[in-house]
Amino acid sequence: MPKVKPTLNQADLSLLKVIFATKADLKDFTTKADLKVYATKADLKRLASKKDMLVLKQQIEQLEITISQTIALPLQNHEQRLTRIEKHLALTPAS
Repeated sequence: MPKVKPTLNQADLSLLKVIFATKADLKDFTTKADLKVYATKADLKRLASKKDMLVLKQQIEQLEITISQTIALPLQNHEQRLTRIEKHLALTPAS
């Protein structure tokens, strides 16, 4: 009696994808290269995935933008006020 070679149908493949991790699932895991960025064990314990790192990076970048905008606001406001005062007093501009 010849051996029958097992075949997988689409239902079998779908079931296996639910049970086992796919390449797409594993892509989000942190690699050794990613871990070298962190210096302390506490950081490593908190590190879960690359997605978490990307979210943190985006949050830091947004904070940097917000801080730079916040710092620039008072200077812009002072320049506008100085220009108004110079016009009111009929002074030549300082710059």
